[in-house]
Amino acid sequence: MTGLTVGTLYHVRAYATNGSGTAYGTDVTFTATAAVLGQSVQLNYQSGYVFDIDLTGTHGLIALGYSQGFPGPITTDWGCTSTTTGATGTVIGTGLANTTAIIANITTNLCTSNPAYGEFAPVISQYPGLDWYLPSKDEMDLLWTNRATDATGTLDALLSTALGVAPFWSSSEVSSTNVWTFDGTVWSNLSLKTDLNTLWPVRSF
Repeated sequence: MTGLTVGTLYHVRAYATNGSGTAYGTDVTFTATAAVLGQSVQLNYQSGYVFDIDLTGTHGLIALGYSQGFPGPITTDWGCTSTTTGATGTVIGTGLANTTAIIANITTNLCTSNPAYGEFAPVISQYPGLDWYLPSKDEMDLLWTNRATDATGTLDALLSTALGVAPFWSSSEVSSTNVWTFDGTVWSNLSLKTDLNTLWPVRSF
């Protein structure tokens, strides 16, 4: 559920309507609480972990759990080479727009992914749903650095697992041939769009 107010008591019950009328389930109550770093969130059939929260505690960013098999590690290429997509956003909040621009560029230019997996990183990032995306440079940076402030230790455990499969793609384009990538220590703007790097999808809430 979305649009809830932190601290508010909510009542929920299921109901079913057919030719005989409407039947109601048991009333269930809960109080909406603020998100916390490392919190596991179930989204449809795919769960993820909160790695950034705004000051209200009601909005932030979620990353897929690496220990759950998806995203991987899945290594693949980034997108069409020798074309500019306009996906140059690096700041927090630009990853989804970047991803949309990259996929539109792939569609327009009828580009084909080279690896056997058969899909570019931004396309695979949306397999769990269209609200998932390849993070921008700063969003990927947050995913990596916020482990230090996660009291649960969940994020640190996930990131430690992921360290061996870096470098990671960002959705931030540098030029017609290059993209920002992160190897777990430093950023590089020299990675080619045709390189095979790992993707780690995120989404906002």
